[in-house]
Amino acid sequence: MGASEDPQPPSQDRFRSQRGQTMVVFVIFLPVVFALLSFVVDLGSAWVKKREVQNAADAAALAAAWCAAKPSATGCSAGYVAVGNNYVTDKNGLSGASVEVNRPPTSGSHTTDTRYVEVKVTAGAGLFMPSRSVPVHARAVAAAIPPAPEMNLFAFAMSTNCNPDNSFSIRGSRNVFHGALWSNGGFGAPGGNNVADELTIGPGCTPSGLSDDSFPTPKTGRTTEWPVPPPPLLTVDGVQNCIAGGKKASTSSPTQAWKAANPPGVYCRDDQFTLSSTFLGYTWVAPKTIVQGSSPSLSPASTQPEQIVLYATGTQSDAISVSASNFHFTGGLVAPNGGINFNGSGTTTGEGFMEAQTIAIPGANTTFTGTAPNPTPQDPVISLVE
Repeated sequence: MGASEDPQPPSQDRFRSQRGQTMVVFVIFLPVVFALLSFVVDLGSAWVKKREVQNAADAAALAAAWCAAKPSATGCSAGYVAVGNNYVTDKNGLSGASVEVNRPPTSGSHTTDTRYVEVKVTAGAGLFMPSRSVPVHARAVAAAIPPAPEMNLFAFAMSTNCNPDNSFSIRGSRNVFHGALWSNGGFGAPGGNNVADELTIGPGCTPSGLSDDSFPTPKTGRTTEWPVPPPPLLTVDGVQNCIAGGKKASTSSPTQAWKAANPPGVYCRDDQFTLSSTFLGYTWVAPKTIVQGSSPSLSPASTQPEQIVLYATGTQSDAISVSASNFHFTGGLVAPNGGINFNGSGTTTGEGFMEAQTIAIPGANTTFTGTAPNPTPQDPVISLVE
């Protein structure tokens, strides 16, 4: 056998050839690697920025909705639009962002409801190349919805005076209130055998005369807001004491003959109204209103959204004075500047509400069912809805 031959190592030229090929491949694919790296970094940067912008929009919508619902709350003095902007640019550090605050929203399913506030935010997300960026958008809608009250309110006295005679007094007997009674000040029931489902009195005030009545333990509360906001006064047909949709009444003492020529609606006077018969579908606005006679019935105009039947604008303690027997009414009795003196008797019934500076009920044997919103709880529930 011949001598075996040792394997020959690859030549140096072959190694040089492979190194050259690797370098060419690396150079060719280097831009692709950089492009993929840039895409991954840009995608991550945009995603992080999107979450940052969305979180800012969510927080701004919640804050703006709260301030829109409670403009007197702490931190809301600048207004809900400014608060929404501030939550994006300052509190969330997006100083260069574009912010739009809309109430109600400009899109979606709540474009006519002012309880909803929309915040739109646009901010730049930096790309892999420092000099470039893309816009990132976010939108949030928050709602401020008052929680449903446990029960409806029947009577509300705005006065904060702790003397019941200057706030809320029930001097009559055997009156039944299906609903809540609220006094920002004092409350007294010199009469006997009165019944109510709920009672609220002003802080620091002590109720009196409740021992022979059926009232629950009084709650304590005070509010500056009317349960049913009285509509603004307008001048209509030369009458200063009127509201939207109203017209001047040709008489201060309408009769059935007058009713035959004047259809249901809102009627206004600058002196007073005296009503002693049945008027269904009529709302009366004047400085003072007197209801008297036997078995009158009243209900509000269908065009009156607050369902107010008597709106007394005067400052008298009896701006609304009721002395009728067997009186029946639906709707609201409202005297925002004065008082209500309800001295009905017999089988008087009412389904609606009373609100005034002061309320006195010397009448007896009445049954009332409240329909007004209860002031408690006052704070709305704020939540993101979109």
